[in-house]
Amino acid sequence: LGWPLFVVLYLTNDYQTEYESFAQLSEKLNVHVSSIVAVGEDHLSFVSNDKLIAQIKKDFPDSKVGVGVNAYFAELNRTRPIDQDFISFTICPQVHAFDNSSLVENLAGQAEVIKSAKNLYPGKPLFVSPITLKQRMNVVATSDEAESEKITDGLPPSVDIRQSSDFAASWTLGSIKYLTQAGASLITYYETVGWKGFMQGEFAPTCSKFISEKAKCIFPIYHVLKDFSGTEKVVHSDSSHPLIFDGMVIQGKEDLKIFLFNFSEKDIEVSIEKDSPLDSKPIDNGAEEYGKKITHLYYTVRQNQ
Repeated sequence: LGWPLFVVLYLTNDYQTEYESFAQLSEKLNVHVSSIVAVGEDHLSFVSNDKLIAQIKKDFPDSKVGVGVNAYFAELNRTRPIDQDFISFTICPQVHAFDNSSLVENLAGQAEVIKSAKNLYPGKPLFVSPITLKQRMNVVATSDEAESEKITDGLPPSVDIRQSSDFAASWTLGSIKYLTQAGASLITYYETVGWKGFMQGEFAPTCSKFISEKAKCIFPIYHVLKDFSGTEKVVHSDSSHPLIFDGMVIQGKEDLKIFLFNFSEKDIEVSIEKDSPLDSKPIDNGAEEYGKKITHLYYTVRQNQ
């Protein structure tokens, strides 16, 4: 397709031979490598040397060479590798809690992770890749990783049955909103095809519990990301009650798009305003938060930021 590649390069003690094989294959396939980060077999930052970094930059002069972990920010914070062109880590909202409400509560925390990473690496671009609904692997597992990936109840542990749902699309928009507003430089999501991706692909899922039951089915996540075509920037915006509903505002060349997504199980009515709360009368829309009645939901677009 000719798209730029963000490469996570796994290396061992035989890293020189492994790197040379990668470089030769990249040249043979004529791929555009935009960014490279090297990690070890433990998914943590590979302790390389200046000679290897210099060789990578020589072979890929137009590519950025970063450091980081193919794991969560907690592992980056523990190891704190010496910075290069960018810093990279992953995000997953499910480790100890798995219900919809917990995933929604996780969204604002993603912005805090970016703020913490900025404190550790001031001025460095932050790459969050990939973001997935469930853990791809358990970095701190004490048992064999392959054993932990055994299929149970029709689904591998790394697959979330909500991947093809409207909720996943809304959660993804919320994640994009909080990460971009906090200052992430690059973010990637999921896989492309299959039950961890944007579409089902050529084959039907093998688990009847998966929402997508047909081959070539397009997931809601695909449709919301398609609407980002032509986006120039994200406009800062806030929800009055982000656990009930949230939104995102993007600026295109000619128009402003506002996405609003409802996390509750009820129809709600939301006021959209600019910079300050509306002076209108409260709207009784029946929404509740922590058992308390909410009468006025509003979404603020902060066009001055």
